[in-house]
Amino acid sequence: MNNALDGLIAKVESGTATPADFRCLEVPMQDMRYTQMPHSARMAYKGSFDAALALLESARPGWTVRLTATVGGSKRWPYVHIFKMRETEDDPAMGANSSGYEGFCPARAALLAILRAMKEEKDA
Repeated sequence: MNNALDGLIAKVESGTATPADFRCLEVPMQDMRYTQMPHSARMAYKGSFDAALALLESARPGWTVRLTATVGGSKRWPYVHIFKMRETEDDPAMGANSSGYEGFCPARAALLAILRAMKEEKDA
């Protein structure tokens, strides 16, 4: 899945993802919460922030999303940080970031942050 996930991240970043690219997110139906991941990811790619939040809840239950705008001169672009709140000081910091570019859709920035968090987990 790592190669496919790397490819999906690159295609989402460049705006060239196709519906078939999201199939790498399919997980056997052992846990019903995973069945909508490819659909939610496709909808987030198309601009649905609600779908990005649904994907976050499926992929990272209990995580939080923070959406802000980065400003550079007259330009603004979305910055998304997803993270899991630490319950104790000994808990490791867990999170991922995504910064878009001017005109970049906030839902797509959130999708990238979620995909990067999934990749970090697979690489660990």
